[in-house]
Amino acid sequence: NHILREAEAVSTVNDLRTISIEGFGKEKGLVFTRELIRANNFKCSDDVVDSILNIIGIPVHPFFVQLLVSFLANEIRDRDLKEPSVEDVGTVYWSRVLGLEGKIYFDHYYQRLFSYYSPLEADGAREILAHLSVNPELTKRQVFEIFHRIAGDTDIKPNKLREAFERMMDDLMNDFYLEYDRANDCYRFRYKILQDWWGQQHPAFDFQI
Repeated sequence: NHILREAEAVSTVNDLRTISIEGFGKEKGLVFTRELIRANNFKCSDDVVDSILNIIGIPVHPFFVQLLVSFLANEIRDRDLKEPSVEDVGTVYWSRVLGLEGKIYFDHYYQRLFSYYSPLEADGAREILAHLSVNPELTKRQVFEIFHRIAGDTDIKPNKLREAFERMMDDLMNDFYLEYDRANDCYRFRYKILQDWWGQQHPAFDFQI
C-alpha cells in the first residue's frame, strides 16, 4: 500500500479486493512441521514437534518453521545426534535461527523500514517495534507517545503528525510486523518469532513509556 501511495497509484487498485494472508493454525502447523521433518530425513518425538510450534508461535508462519527445521537438521548432523531434544530446539532457535547464521533471513525486516518509510516514520517504527518486542502489547496511546517523542521538536503540525502516525501504523500492519486489537485498542507483533528477533537484535534505546 505504501508503495502505491508513494507512486500516486492507489486509485488504480480501488476496484481490487484485498486478501489478507494469515499464518497456519496449530493443527495445520503440526501437519506441516511433521512433513518438513520427514523431508529433512530425521525423526523426533511429539514433544519436540510441539516445542517447535510453541517457540515459533501461533499463527504459524511456514517460512520460519522451514528455517527452524532446516537449522535443526544441521544441528543433528553437526553433533551427530540420533534425534533432537526439546532443549535442542530452544538452543537452535536462539543461537542459530535468531543468531548470526539466521541474520540474512531477517535483515530485510529492518532494512526495508529505511527503504520504504520516510525518515521520521522509519525512526518511529524502529523504536515502536523495539518497545513492543519487550511488551506483549501496547495501547494505541502508548504507541503514539513513543512516536511523538521520536518526532521531538518537529515543526510538523499536530494534525499532520497524527496523520503520519496513522499512515505508519497502517504500513506496519500491511507489512506483517504488527496487528491491531480493536476491542482492546492495542498493538502487538503479528508473529512471535519477529518479536523475539527484534528484541534480540534491535532493542529499544529507552524503555520508558
